[in-house]
Amino acid sequence: MNRSEGADHFALLGGRVILPRKLIFDNAYLRETDSAFVGGSLIEGIGNAYSDVDVHVITDELLRESQIEPQRHYRVLSSERSLLKGSDPDATVFLIHTVIPGTHIKVDIEYRARSEIEQLALLVNDTFEYAVHSLVLLTKYMSARDMAFIHRLFNSHSLCGESTLEYLRERIGLARFRYLMYRWKASDFSVLLDILGAWDDRDWIRCADLARENMVTQFQSYTHLCGNTSYHRKWIIRYAQIVSVDQRLYERYLFLLTTSCGTSQSELQNYILSTIDFVDDLFEAGHQVLRQEPIYPSGASACEAIDEYFRSEAEAYSEMEVAYRKKAYGVRETPTRKWFRA
Repeated sequence: MNRSEGADHFALLGGRVILPRKLIFDNAYLRETDSAFVGGSLIEGIGNAYSDVDVHVITDELLRESQIEPQRHYRVLSSERSLLKGSDPDATVFLIHTVIPGTHIKVDIEYRARSEIEQLALLVNDTFEYAVHSLVLLTKYMSARDMAFIHRLFNSHSLCGESTLEYLRERIGLARFRYLMYRWKASDFSVLLDILGAWDDRDWIRCADLARENMVTQFQSYTHLCGNTSYHRKWIIRYAQIVSVDQRLYERYLFLLTTSCGTSQSELQNYILSTIDFVDDLFEAGHQVLRQEPIYPSGASACEAIDEYFRSEAEAYSEMEVAYRKKAYGVRETPTRKWFRA
């Protein structure tokens, strides 16, 4: 096992907590052919005293309970997510929880077979190829666990097996993964219909709630295009401060997120339409990012693909849906607020 070069410890929480590399190696049972990296919000410098440290181990064959000392650790989980306490020697190990001495910070050491990671890389590439040729619907998803692994792979420190980790990063592709994170959230027409339905029913509180949540989702999708690869909603603001989002949009987002939308009909309507206008501007900002990456669909060719999709469908679709989906590709002929009847 060739350990990656670096400091002998990680300084967490501004140096208030020290995580020795030795503590990780003493608890991870690493073997000669393993690859491993450490990530998570604390390693990235955005976590807090209640956050965990996440270590990922890629191995040819998963450890079995008989190869570890379960009693040394805070908690050990099997691949079936049951607790391992030393009575099931053939059970494979999924996760080891240990604790940094003198703190409440857990170090989670998760194991994955190399073959599983190869399949994950293939899934990303296949899903990306599907996504760039299907600009209306993207119904192929990925588990939260897989998304977290990939995010940490690109935002981590290598512990050992650096050549394997670099191979995986190249195989998965940061730009491809960012695009998928964006597409899974961006310009969902069904959500717009829900907001319009609540507006037409004069259900103002529910409409404002839906509009606010849509605004949050669309802003997060924009941060994905700009470099954020974390699927967690809780970190939107932190990553918006780190990646290259438009500062004016960030400030508008904070205002709409924290301002009171009021309780009267006129106040609620104004708030709803303000979020709708903001999302239109997010589409335009996202369009500017899309057109800078050659592997992303964008501009006129993307709009042509959308037109072709609707021409090939048996059912008739509204002009509203076509126009809304084209907003992400620079078409701004009709402000979305025009579809909200007075």
